[in-house]
Amino acid sequence: MTRQRSTRWAAGATAVALALAAQISLAPSAQARTAPPQTGSEATAEQCPTGAVCGTLTVPLLRGTTDRRTTHVAYALIPRKDTSRPAAGTIAVNPGGPGGAVIPLAQAYSAQLEALRRDHDVLLMDPRGTGRSDWQSCDAPPDVFTYPKPRLQQAMERCAQKLGDRRDAYTSANIADDLDAVRAGLGIRRLVLFGQSYGTYLMSVYADRHPTRVDKIVLSGAYPLTTDPWMRPNARSVATALTAFCRGSRTCAPDEAVSDTAALAARLRHHPIRYTLTAAGHPRTQVIDEGELVKLHTLYAGGSPEVWPRLTTAVRQALRGHPDAIVRLAREFYAPVSDLRTAGTQHSAAMAFSVICHDYAVPYHRGASLPRRQDQLLQGQRRIGDRPFAPFSAAGWTEGSMDTVDACIRWPGRTDTTYRPTGHMPDVPVLVLAGDLDTNTGAVHGRQAAAQFRRSTFVLVPGAGHTPDQGPCATSLLNDFVRTGHLTRTCAAP
Repeated sequence: MTRQRSTRWAAGATAVALALAAQISLAPSAQARTAPPQTGSEATAEQCPTGAVCGTLTVPLLRGTTDRRTTHVAYALIPRKDTSRPAAGTIAVNPGGPGGAVIPLAQAYSAQLEALRRDHDVLLMDPRGTGRSDWQSCDAPPDVFTYPKPRLQQAMERCAQKLGDRRDAYTSANIADDLDAVRAGLGIRRLVLFGQSYGTYLMSVYADRHPTRVDKIVLSGAYPLTTDPWMRPNARSVATALTAFCRGSRTCAPDEAVSDTAALAARLRHHPIRYTLTAAGHPRTQVIDEGELVKLHTLYAGGSPEVWPRLTTAVRQALRGHPDAIVRLAREFYAPVSDLRTAGTQHSAAMAFSVICHDYAVPYHRGASLPRRQDQLLQGQRRIGDRPFAPFSAAGWTEGSMDTVDACIRWPGRTDTTYRPTGHMPDVPVLVLAGDLDTNTGAVHGRQAAAQFRRSTFVLVPGAGHTPDQGPCATSLLNDFVRTGHLTRTCAAP
């Protein structure tokens, strides 16, 4: 479901939400086989990051079945600077998505984890179906993430049909098991897990499935394994973030900012703003309706705090009949995903759709027919009402939820595939970071994610948005925590 922020959103636009061998059989038919490692000096940068040790692993495509098909998982291990002594730990990273490759981010992670790399190795794995891990395509249009919800749902349905039964292979559980297979193949005893956005979900799945292989966990912009299918905590976070921004910046009155958003949402339900968007090289008419206003507040401003002052101003101007500013924001929002051909194999819509439609909770029965699913969705909206989604309506919130609520309503399936935790989380130190301006995975979700672990520490970073782990204070907290397993300070408001 990040500009490094916008880059991550583009790499996995459904985070948009906003782009990795415990179960590997050692029998010859399903043996994990490691390709000869390459170093950055022997391969091009596209193949292996400079100085890293790279390889591939052959793993079962569909674990837990009699299916004998396999797939390949690629990894890159960036060694510590001081190789004269054993590593103090190995940090396994995932930036979110889902759908984005990880190995291409080696340089960015090397820079972010510079202080820890003196004695820590860094492990990057392209999740199955992305990048060098047998990239998957379902012929999704290159501008699919700019589509309005009904058209997006239809594209996702066609993707599922194209993938056939392979869509069941691209799940967080399988990706987590792939990561453990890589760990075992490299002879690493335990991992320090560092997940951002969807990566927090993936790393929590890994911890749930492989608790004895975890040393410490850092989750940035987190949400729990069990979530409200209506994503009401995110809806509540919009008013909370608007209030925090107005109070911190002193450029707006909190109550007025929230009421302005509610007023514009009500107007857009009946009078959407039309504009021209160029996507995949072709101009077309796009509308800003209530659902699009939801996206601007949750996926754009929530991931990029510098957008909040422009968004609050644009909302006021639109209410006064001047939509130019909010149209500019809408175009900017879609720019990173307006043509996914530029991402090449670094992003896979097929993998992204498969993960979110397999793992996440939905407010309807997966075994029901499409008309029945749609009826259950409408009944749920009527039962809940609009109030929990304020400043938006229930219908507007649903329309603006790109990768949750009803996004997968056309995805084939007859059984409930929502990931169910085993309840065996490791008893290890866990740090959860949340930004007080994050409306994508806000403080409520962060606290829920922290509550999954016995020894967790939750930190709310003031003035920060989604995945608040790159500022000076948060970086210092991350470094201290990975080294010691505890914090001696927090990030105070300026």
